[in-house]
Amino acid sequence: MSKLQTKPKEKIPPFEYSPKYAKQKQKNNLYSQYKKVINMIESKIQRYISKSMKTKGRLVEIKGISDAIQTGDWAGHYHADLPFPLNDHRIVYSWDGKIIIFERIGTHKQLGID
Repeated sequence: MSKLQTKPKEKIPPFEYSPKYAKQKQKNNLYSQYKKVINMIESKIQRYISKSMKTKGRLVEIKGISDAIQTGDWAGHYHADLPFPLNDHRIVYSWDGKIIIFERIGTHKQLGID
């Protein structure tokens, strides 16, 4: 009889919401209406960071999920695109090697991202 081989569980990095992000996600009618879509992208960010750290030891930019912000107030942070119907909105987050902090959510114009 052969043993079943199970895939080792992926270690998902911990995360937290900044007070501003939590308030936006909860109180903004548009974001509360599409909470499932936003949660999906947050999970995608967590899985991406977990996989990236395991295989590369560092974050590798992937268009749409880990675009590094080069200038402005959010320089040094990353942003992820939200899909339709929120496709002009982004989630700004940071990663310090230990924890993901979801900082803000909004359009490029609202966030001041070029």
